[in-house]
Formats: sequence, structure tokens, C-alpha cells
Amino acid sequence: HSLVVARAFLASPSRSLLLLPPRLSLAHRHRSALLSLMSGGGEENHQHHHLTVSSLASGSSSSSNPSSPTASPGGSSSASEVEGDPLVQFIVMRRDLEKEMHWPTGALISQACHACVSIIWTTATDEQTAHYVHDRMHKVVKEVKDEKALLECSRHLETSGVVHKLWIEMPENIPTCIATKPYPHSFLLPLFKKLRLYK
Repeated sequence: HSLVVARAFLASPSRSLLLLPPRLSLAHRHRSALLSLMSGGGEENHQHHHLTVSSLASGSSSSSNPSSPTASPGGSSSASEVEGDPLVQFIVMRRDLEKEMHWPTGALISQACHACVSIIWTTATDEQTAHYVHDRMHKVVKEVKDEKALLECSRHLETSGVVHKLWIEMPENIPTCIATKPYPHSFLLPLFKKLRLYK
């Protein structure tokens, strides 16, 4: 009966994550709903493809091997929640896009949204990501000076084993921001402590 309801749900135009049968696993519900929601996105959904997915064992990059739930740094999400250590995404924006290149606020917000949606989608079956999207979805937005600093930040995260998305706006080919996969706050904070909040 649950599978019949799930199929009917995914085929319906009014899709809502909260209406999926509770017997489906959390990760499966999330992935199925995201697949359904994004299946009609058209060609634009495939124009930006610079994903940095670091192997948590070796630090190497791969665009097809996101970290497994058991391999995620920072321990399990449930343990972190019990200890008062919420799951969080860190976002890093380029300050010069606003100050020197005069990008409008809406365009800057769009860049952060693109990066966040992309990394959540790519790591949808990760246990920490699945818990994150069903909770309060804490985010911290930091800033770097320019493109060089953004690329350096991405390399630092990669060597630290942090799965993240470096968003490159196309067709201009401009790296604009970074969004991490959800991790416990205590794991990410030391990596971003030197960066200023984006205000």
C-alpha cells in the first residue's frame, strides 16, 4: 500500500515532501522527492557543473563519489544533535562581486542558492544531509575578498576532507561562491574561523 501511495504521490502535480508515506526511509524520501521536483528543470539545471567532492579517506576529489553517511567527518548527525552541536552549512561569498563588480543583491542571493541546492541534491542520500533538510537548516555566511581567495578556500576545504560545491556562473565562467555539505557546527567552525561574516 505504501509503494502505491508513493507512486501516486510522485506522479501528482502537487508534490510535498511531508506527504510521503512514513514507512519510506528518511534518505529515500528525500532523494525521491528531490528527483521528482527537479526532473522537469530543463537544460538550465545542467549548465553549472563544478562540484568538489573530497574523499574523506584520502582527500582526493571525485564528482561521482559523495561521502557515505558512515564516512562523514564529525560523527553521526544524531549524536551531534544530542550534544547540542547542530548540523550547519557554511557558505562563502566573494565580497568583490558587490563592491567592485557591482552585482545586484538579487544576483548574489541567487549564487548562494544555486550552490546550496546543488550540494544538497548531490549529497541527498547522505545521513547528515537527510537529517539537515528535515530540521532547522542552520546556515552561516562568510566572505572572502576575491576569486583568488575563493579558490584558495575551496582547495583548503578539499584537503580537509570537506564535501562542498564551488559554484561557477556560466557562461561567464566566474567562480562566485562555495556551499558545504551539512556537517556538525563544531567540525566546520575551525575551518572558517578566520573568515569574516558576510554583512
